Amino acid sequence: MTLLSLSPTRPFPLLLALALLTTLTHQPGLAFDSQSSEEARSRWTVNDTMKITVMSGIDISPDGSMVAYVVKRPFMTKYESEWQHQIFVTQRGGNNTFPLTEGESSSYCPKWSPDGRWIAFLSDRSGDDNIWIISTKGGEASQVTDVDTEVLDFKWSLDGKTLSFLAPDPRPDKELAAIKGKDDARVKGQNVRMNHLWAVAWPGAAPSSSDGGYELARITEGNFSVLDWDWSPDGKSIAFSHAASPEPADEFFSDISTVYLETGNVTPLVKSDAMEKSPLYSPDGRWIAYTASDLPPADFSAFWVYLVPANGGQPRRLAKTPDQKPHLLGWSEDGKRLYLWEYRKTTTAFSALPADGSEPEDVSAQGGVMDEIRMNRAKTAVGFTFQNSSVPPEVYVSDVEGFSPDKATSFNDGLPLRALGKTEIVSWNSSDGQRIEGLLTYPAGYQPGVRYPLLLVIHGGPASTSSQDFIGGSTFYPLSYFYPYAAFSSEGYAILRPNPRGSGGYGAVFRKANIRDWGGMDYLDLMTGVDYVVRMGVADPDRLGVMGWSYGGYLTAWTVTQTDRFGAASVGGGITDLVSMDGTSDLSDLVSAYLNGSFWEEYDLYTNRSPLYHVKNVTTPILIQHGAEDTLVPITQGEELYSALTGRAVPVEMVLYPRSGHEPEEPKLLRDVMSRNLEWFKRYLL
Repeated sequence: MTLLSLSPTRPFPLLLALALLTTLTHQPGLAFDSQSSEEARSRWTVNDTMKITVMSGIDISPDGSMVAYVVKRPFMTKYESEWQHQIFVTQRGGNNTFPLTEGESSSYCPKWSPDGRWIAFLSDRSGDDNIWIISTKGGEASQVTDVDTEVLDFKWSLDGKTLSFLAPDPRPDKELAAIKGKDDARVKGQNVRMNHLWAVAWPGAAPSSSDGGYELARITEGNFSVLDWDWSPDGKSIAFSHAASPEPADEFFSDISTVYLETGNVTPLVKSDAMEKSPLYSPDGRWIAYTASDLPPADFSAFWVYLVPANGGQPRRLAKTPDQKPHLLGWSEDGKRLYLWEYRKTTTAFSALPADGSEPEDVSAQGGVMDEIRMNRAKTAVGFTFQNSSVPPEVYVSDVEGFSPDKATSFNDGLPLRALGKTEIVSWNSSDGQRIEGLLTYPAGYQPGVRYPLLLVIHGGPASTSSQDFIGGSTFYPLSYFYPYAAFSSEGYAILRPNPRGSGGYGAVFRKANIRDWGGMDYLDLMTGVDYVVRMGVADPDRLGVMGWSYGGYLTAWTVTQTDRFGAASVGGGITDLVSMDGTSDLSDLVSAYLNGSFWEEYDLYTNRSPLYHVKNVTTPILIQHGAEDTLVPITQGEELYSALTGRAVPVEMVLYPRSGHEPEEPKLLRDVMSRNLEWFKRYLL
């Protein structure tokens, strides 16, 4: 293995007042800024959504008594718009909360050392994301790596003496010189920068090399890209999944290998046409658990948990999990069970899967959404965020045996929850008798017998799930902010969020039910859901709106080509032309996997199910929102729809979000997304 010497540690940056993290600025002329202070106290506004504290990156101390986590807040001034991430530590019962990191730079991904004395984390305080380590008693942090390509993730060895980390390959000097000289023509598919594993020794607080740096050793190299990995218990080998490149489309064809650190030899362990990922060594080092898809590998695939001998051999498949899309968390300390989580209809489930092939057993009670789930090293305690439709997220900790969570944080106490309408699970029969489920949020102050404007909100994916997340906007991901359910409810709308066929959480058969049928039965699932809420007496059939992002944007655009019942629509990052989408998306296999062929093989199906080819039917006013640098659903998808609608004089407005990919992330831009949606539907439905 190659040894490199790193630069000395760098000083901690100057601190900022924590109060600055919640500084908010206002944009004139938007609906939520025109309310009086008295009205704002009785209503949920977009500003309330922006004030929510989001927690992520949870890690439990080895003894289960403390929890570290990342607090995410917006930082907005006249010239700035960014998220600040800082690490906090709290005792299990919620006492003795303190910030472990502070300052201008963000810190995230905390991970306790096996002896509980240190917390390693990632921070951009040196310019690029690198590993830093700080004592759990506080003090100055030490910079451990100084790579100029950024550290993507890292893991402690079980003895706590080494950290392995994942980083993109550095650019060769020749390539850097070409970029500097503006002579950097690029051939697509060549000179791809792979993600590879490295190791850095951690002997304690003191640097291990003579120049004050830390020894860095390369673990993997070659024409493949590492996805995830796990240390063997003895620290002598690493099991890792890898793909042909870091491109999203190649991840579906990943395999698993092992590498022996002393020699650097890589040995294939599991290789097939399926997607194999998430290797985990058993406590005794004899077995490696992993998940694998059925064929063809795709987001809609059924996934199974397998065990394979660590030295190679025939894999053994374990029992089927309810949703057949398990996310592995770790082995029990005795090696008899594997812990996992997965979606269970509109909730999540934390479960144990016996290694002997017996049926899985739920560890947690049903109800609400557990997220950011992480177990301590002994797998005796688990930390997570929990929320439900009316309760904002906080961090909780529980013993695994006798599961009974203790609330560890109270960051979101004091939000104006009185301004929210209640949310309940509803279900109905679709046009073919298939039972469909969704979430119905009532207007704040709902009065039975009064009909209200109804907003149909369609999730993306397609294999995502409308779940019981807090309606104020709560998850770590920006998508939760695009459609401010709480603000809509406070303004007097009812909101229906269905899980049409193709959604996750209802098993592999249901997840695959929209293959070759985009815009078919999934569309009818949505329309029968709207009909059901009308029959309930809640929805006003003359005041209907529809919106969705990504695949939800596709179904929104498709819906307004099939019916004129909606008074307004909002298409966010939406697919409108399946033909051009198949040829331009960086997830090129998405459409072809669902339609069982590329556009030159299934041209009629592609055009028949593309909203753009039916745009002559559209009369509904449409707001189009799109990230200007979106490569998953390229911006041309929105522009094609906009051009067609302006040519037909249909009311349309297109908003482009600079510096944004598929999901605009900057706080001011997210606020703009929400505010424009509120204003758009207010204009046409209220």
